[in-house]
Amino acid sequence: MNKFIITLLLAAPVASFAQKTIYGKIIAGNYWMRDMKQLQDELNGQLAAKGIPAKATLSFPASIQGELGMDFSIYDAVLNEYTVGGFANYMFTEGLITYSDYSGRVDLEQKFRRFSLGVKGAFSLMDYLQMYGKVSYTMTYFDILSRTTLHGVAPVEDKLGFEPRGLAFEAGLQWTKTINRFKFSAHGGYEFNPLISSETYITNDAGDPIQPDWSGFRIGVGAGLLLRDSGM
Repeated sequence: MNKFIITLLLAAPVASFAQKTIYGKIIAGNYWMRDMKQLQDELNGQLAAKGIPAKATLSFPASIQGELGMDFSIYDAVLNEYTVGGFANYMFTEGLITYSDYSGRVDLEQKFRRFSLGVKGAFSLMDYLQMYGKVSYTMTYFDILSRTTLHGVAPVEDKLGFEPRGLAFEAGLQWTKTINRFKFSAHGGYEFNPLISSETYITNDAGDPIQPDWSGFRIGVGAGLLLRDSGM
């Protein structure tokens, strides 16, 4: 019986060893945006049919994201580390189709901003190295702006806005190192972003709804401040 009790104590995480860390991260991410790239091709074709040889000069490039969060690190009796926490993330990207000549300019802009609120978890694989997973609720703000500017005439603009919602799942590896009360990290992973709802949407030439796809690779670095010593 005594051996059984000792085994349970060793296996159970010890909550009193929890550390709280508030952190910020800078993350580089790319985005597949397959539907949006298809939309750009269709818009180019529509402009070409009107005799306007426009070109896509931006097709949803990678961008820098910002993330703020709080982690709780818990150690079991044999000093295995587990991390849980919450975070808020912001990212953006854009597309641009444009044409200009002596008479004026035509621009079709597609601007995307996304806010995410989520939870995360991680466990140690070896010293300083963890495997992590994140789940978040995403709010995308998608604007399409068309602008025609003729020389000597005020620009004519038209704007449409959409606000699809979804879930995002991310998994990867992260390296962390604690120095005094500061924790430094670097991570790499992949995010999958299926949409789950949208009250309004746009369609392609075939009449099928198209949506922004934020799926892609993520690489980032961060720094955090320990709010409570572990006592170890």
